[in-house]
Amino acid sequence: PPPFPIRWGHQVVSWKRRLYVLGGLGVGNQLLQDAWVSKDFGKTWEELPQPPWCARYSHKAAMIDGKIILVAGLAENDRRLRDAWESQDGCLSWTEMPCPRWAARGAHELVTFEMSLGDGQPKEHLILLGGNGNGNTALHDAWASENGGFSWQELEPPAWPARHSFSAIATKDRIVICGGSGEGGKKFNDAWVMTGNVWRTHDKKALRKQFATDEAASQVMLAKWEKYGDMPWAAREHSQLVFFRDQMVLLGGLNSQGEIAEDAWASPDGTTWAQLPPRV
Repeated sequence: PPPFPIRWGHQVVSWKRRLYVLGGLGVGNQLLQDAWVSKDFGKTWEELPQPPWCARYSHKAAMIDGKIILVAGLAENDRRLRDAWESQDGCLSWTEMPCPRWAARGAHELVTFEMSLGDGQPKEHLILLGGNGNGNTALHDAWASENGGFSWQELEPPAWPARHSFSAIATKDRIVICGGSGEGGKKFNDAWVMTGNVWRTHDKKALRKQFATDEAASQVMLAKWEKYGDMPWAAREHSQLVFFRDQMVLLGGLNSQGEIAEDAWASPDGTTWAQLPPRV
C-alpha cells in the first residue's frame, strides 16, 4: 500500500506525468495538511514539503495553464473555507491568491472548460460549481475564472437543483454533473449535461459584438443545461466521475442509506449509461 495515511475527501491531480495527492480526512477524523507525489503512476510515493494552506478535506484541485489550483474545502469543525492557492512547481511551493468573491464552501466541483463569457473568443476557464455552504446549505451557483483563480465572475445559475458532494467532468464540448445531495440530504440519481461555448454572467449582460469575424459570431452557442432523466444507477453522493478510453465512468459513492456503493457505470456522452462488470 502507499506510505501516506489512509484518507478520504482528498484530491488527486496529474501534472507533467506525475500524480499528486493533496490533503483529506484521515483516521479518527484527523484533518490532513500534506502533499505526496508519485513519478511512476502510483507505484512509489514521496512526501513533499508541508503546504501552507490549512488542513482540509472536500476541497478541489484542477490544472490550468501549467499550474495546480486548489480551492476551498472543509477545515476544523467543518468550517467552510473561502480561499484559492496555486502551485507552479509541482506542489513544492504554493502562493495564496486574492480572497475569492464566492461564498465559503466545501464539497463543490472545479473543472476547466473552454468557453467565453460573451466578451470574445472562447478560452480555457476554471469553473466552480455548487457545494456545501455555511449552515449546511446546498449551493446553486457557478463562477468562472480566466486567470487561474486570481479573480472570478459569477455566471448565470445552472438549471439543476442546488447540491453538494456531486461529481463533475469536462470534455472538449460539454460539462457533465452526476448525483450529489440537496437540501434536507436528498440524494440525486440524475445527470445534467451542459453544451455551448458562451456562458453569460450572472447580471445577464448582453453579448458584446466583439468577435473577429462574422463566421466567429455565427458559431456562438449559449450554454444550455439539459437533464437526462433519472439514471439507472442508484442515487448517491461522493462518487467519482472520470474520463477513460473515450467514456465517462461513474465510480462508487454513498447511497441514500449511507452504504458504500461498489458499482461502476460507463457513458459515452452522459445521456446513456451501462453498468460495468463487478470487481473480482
